[in-house]
Amino acid sequence: MSKLIILDIYDNFFTGNVPNDLGNLRRLQWLSLSRNQLTNEHSESELAFFTSLTNCISLRKLWIDAANSEAPSLQEAPGLYISQNRIHGSIPSGLCHLTNLGFLDLSSNKLLEQSQAALGILLDCPTTPRSWKHEVLSGLDLSKNQFSGNIPSTISLLQNLLQLYLSHNKLQGHIPPNFGDLVSLEYLDLSGNNLSGFIPKSLEALKYLKYLNVSFNKLQGEIPNGGPFANFTAESFISNLALCGAPRFQVMACEKDPEGTQNHSS
Repeated sequence: MSKLIILDIYDNFFTGNVPNDLGNLRRLQWLSLSRNQLTNEHSESELAFFTSLTNCISLRKLWIDAANSEAPSLQEAPGLYISQNRIHGSIPSGLCHLTNLGFLDLSSNKLLEQSQAALGILLDCPTTPRSWKHEVLSGLDLSKNQFSGNIPSTISLLQNLLQLYLSHNKLQGHIPPNFGDLVSLEYLDLSGNNLSGFIPKSLEALKYLKYLNVSFNKLQGEIPNGGPFANFTAESFISNLALCGAPRFQVMACEKDPEGTQNHSS
């Protein structure tokens, strides 16, 4: 077992806790536990199994998602997928040592943590000389959890990020202006939080951005109109506090100050 590279128990009826000693499989590259009924509810350490996997430094794919998922494929992008389960607790600090991961999906769980602390774990791993977070990670999905607090501006360090999903949490504060530094970003979903302030005009620089959703927040002010915003529709901005902008966004027009500059809604 110590030389095991692939472990697949997909689509069974296993119940109980995820084993805490999976980390002993140090050569493991691919692990699928999906379509089971596994949990960590009675574990002494809330994410003990997760922490143990940080010993599997060759791990490229971990799949522990829900019963309605598709069968995983070895050809899919390397990543860690633990979505739509009952996993609760905090993100373990050793996660950033899994340097081969390209996509991190912890969505639709019960993870409860200040966003500064949660993302700080992912963005600050000084003992890893070649950190995955800067060079490898292309997707991050923390949606549908219970993360709270402000979005840390240091997330802009993820220069190769293509997909960022933080929707349906309890995030507050402003959208960091340096999101405009995520030059490779294609998908950004911040919907269903308590974000306030303005939509940064710096997002107009994201020329590859195909999808944006900031609906159901408390945003106000003018919706940017340049760059990728030329292709977005009203659905990206519905149910906010006081957004204004172009008619196609189905919001009120922005009034102009005496110098003719649009500044806030009428």
